[in-house]
Amino acid sequence: MSTGHRQILDASVIISVEGSQACHAIYALREGGALLVLQPPDQLYSAAQEWMRTLDMNCGMVIGTAAEGGFTINPDEVLQMVDRLLARTENREAS
Repeated sequence: MSTGHRQILDASVIISVEGSQACHAIYALREGGALLVLQPPDQLYSAAQEWMRTLDMNCGMVIGTAAEGGFTINPDEVLQMVDRLLARTENREAS
C-alpha cells in the first residue's frame, strides 16, 4: 500500500474534486465516514455522491463558481460542510 493510501485509510472525511478518484476515496473511509465532493459549476452530476447515497453513506457537495481557467470554491463553504459531515459521522444532529 502506498504512503498516500495509508494517510487516508480510516478517514472520517475525505475531500475530493469531482472525478473518478472520488469513487476510489470511498474505499478509504472509516465505517460511517463521509465524502465531500468539490463540484465544478458546469457539471451537476457526481457519480461518487450517487454511489454514497446508494450505500447509505454520508456525502456532501460544495458547488464552485466559474472562473478563468476552471472554477473556484469558497473555503468557508467547505469548512461549513465539513462541520456538518463530521456531526453526522459522530452521530450528532448536523448543524
